[in-house]
Amino acid sequence: MFLRVVLLLLGLAVVASSDGRADSHGTANNPKIAINERLSEADRAMALKAAQTLIDACAPLREYWDDFELTEANMADVWRSEGIGLAESHGWGRMATLTIKVKDRPSVDLIRWRLFGHTVEFLMGGGRIPGVHVQKDAAWHLCNIPFQPELADGYGQYVKTIRTLGFIE
Repeated sequence: MFLRVVLLLLGLAVVASSDGRADSHGTANNPKIAINERLSEADRAMALKAAQTLIDACAPLREYWDDFELTEANMADVWRSEGIGLAESHGWGRMATLTIKVKDRPSVDLIRWRLFGHTVEFLMGGGRIPGVHVQKDAAWHLCNIPFQPELADGYGQYVKTIRTLGFIE
């Protein structure tokens, strides 16, 4: 099993480096985002617009952009928002996602926040209360996302309202 995981990760690394994604995420002043090419043209445009809106709304994302190895936008099906309770509590349907891979040796702040080497996925939804959600505790620092203990049947979640994400459908 361990060997399979290692081979899978090596294969992903080769794919990422061969298509230029791992090295083409831009800079803090000019962030670039890879997009899942299997999406329709409309979904690619929505995923990219959502990712750019999130970066504009979350200063730490832009501030630490040079500490990321990979950034990719995608769309997630409605079952994911239903599964985390945001379909009911916020009216989210399909979600846009921004996945970032933090370098193994990032800046001091990201080390202090225990984010070195992590892959973080931001889930963004429209609906009644548009915004962003992260599942990893340490990731909230990248967008100053507050913990809301009342969400998800009392287990709580990191969710932040960002009204400019209301276009996601």
